[in-house]
Amino acid sequence: MLGSSTTSFPDLQSSSNLPVIELVNALDDPLVKSRVGVPWFQMGYQPGRYLVQWAHGKPLNVLLMPGPDNAGGSKEMVEGFRAAIAGSPVRIVDIALGDNDIEIQRNLLQEMLERHPEIDVVAGTAIAAEAAMGEGRNLKTPLTVVSFYLSHQVYRGLKRGRVIMAASDQMVWQGELAVEQAIRQLQGQSVSDNVSHRF
Repeated sequence: MLGSSTTSFPDLQSSSNLPVIELVNALDDPLVKSRVGVPWFQMGYQPGRYLVQWAHGKPLNVLLMPGPDNAGGSKEMVEGFRAAIAGSPVRIVDIALGDNDIEIQRNLLQEMLERHPEIDVVAGTAIAAEAAMGEGRNLKTPLTVVSFYLSHQVYRGLKRGRVIMAASDQMVWQGELAVEQAIRQLQGQSVSDNVSHRF
């Protein structure tokens, strides 16, 4: 089961009998037999829809931080968010792309806040949300933070009121389903190409 690039596992090609299951992130690799994950479009759409409702017609200036440019899901989350806010006073000020590393996300956020001081909301990955929670403490007006998926830090932020919304990517469900897919493949049973839950 892989959640990142297959380049870290060069022996996979020689193990052609070994079932390779893509878990969470889209890898776009011919070795992958089955994918278990969430519909990333919806992971962006749901937070966007929530913000439109939460704003009650008030304009909001949003910085999107969807993670790396080439990561599975980043583009789909942005497309989903755009679709959800279309025709509303919620607008995307900028899109900051970068690796899901806390320091990289923090630096990107600081750069964007200098460039766009009108930013009210940061919407992005769990790592971006974590960076925004930390950075928000240094501002006169705290940032409103929305996460495209859950993590332990985001969950704590929700409980403390520092994150207003996070889409659930059903982590436990994804893990259980990936194990189930692996067992089915090892037993020679057919498996679905793509398995995801509905929102």
